[in-house]
Amino acid sequence: SKDATVRLWNVPVPPAPLFTPVALRHQPDPADARDITAIDWDRTGARLATGCYDGVVRVWTAEGAHQFNLKFHQGPIFTNRWSPDASFLLSASLDGTVVVWDMMTLKPDKIQQLFRVHSGSVLDAVWFDSKTFISCAIDRQVNVCRIGEQAPIRTFTGHEDEVNLVRLSKDKTLLASSSDDRTIRVWDMSAVKDDAPVRPPSGQTDPAQKCVLRGHVREVSSLGWCPSTDPTMQYLLVSTSFDNTSRIWDTRTGSCVKELLNHRDRVYTQSFSPRGRYLATGSADGRVLIYDTATGNVLFEWDCQSGGVFDIQWQTTGDQLGMCLENRGVAVLDMKKFGFGDYLPPPVVTAPVVPAPS
Repeated sequence: SKDATVRLWNVPVPPAPLFTPVALRHQPDPADARDITAIDWDRTGARLATGCYDGVVRVWTAEGAHQFNLKFHQGPIFTNRWSPDASFLLSASLDGTVVVWDMMTLKPDKIQQLFRVHSGSVLDAVWFDSKTFISCAIDRQVNVCRIGEQAPIRTFTGHEDEVNLVRLSKDKTLLASSSDDRTIRVWDMSAVKDDAPVRPPSGQTDPAQKCVLRGHVREVSSLGWCPSTDPTMQYLLVSTSFDNTSRIWDTRTGSCVKELLNHRDRVYTQSFSPRGRYLATGSADGRVLIYDTATGNVLFEWDCQSGGVFDIQWQTTGDQLGMCLENRGVAVLDMKKFGFGDYLPPPVVTAPVVPAPS
């Protein structure tokens, strides 16, 4: 929240009472509030990394105990992401840098590698594998970087304005990026090869660009790939926009297969259910809408009555839908109660060996 806290909620099965949340306070003086700009759990759920407007990354246990601070950045943190094996944590900042932190060995500064591969603020980043990540920035570029290499191993070019988001498909064969140029571009990740050119010749269209998705008339606010294993659905990509619409795209053809026009104000966020049968969207109009992914029909509507819906996320098993609200509230919907049966068994994870902080 903007109140400089992260809160951990233990959500019981109704009708059991809700427990008082654990508040992770980022500033000792409540008057010195700084926005929390990024949060990410490691794959086991044992550690939480938070990024703050003060440029500091903080690491916490699942119980809310503060472990340590990671200090380097000279500007706000825009994103932080654990690597797939939880051995590294990356942070990307307004200061134009990406730092990869070593989370498994007790190095004095914990910095595994500093990347200065953009000429402006880095707005988003995602891991491709445990040593390779993709970042985007206001310099209009999408860079693929690898630990141990000083320069990008591949740069995707084509956007005409700052690039705000990057998202990998479930099988990691495709990358989607969105920009203030109001387009979404889809890239073929097979172009990332050791013997391939880092970037196309000047003035030429990047051969890795599979398609350019055009249709939004204002900024794209979020992107999400359908998690379905159905071959007819796994190439579907959803985008939301400040033009009050959401669109579902078939990235094989570059066509918009569903234009969702049901919100009355800017659409901030979206989330597919675990198997991709349903799509939830949240908007400044204060409503969460649940769509049938295949038909685009609205199946359910929830109104928070006051302010907008900033973010939403399905629980990994599909039982619940969590959302954070402009009115300072956090809401959880019991999706089983409404008959949305798109459930998965709880994931089985093996916790990494994490050294105790000194």
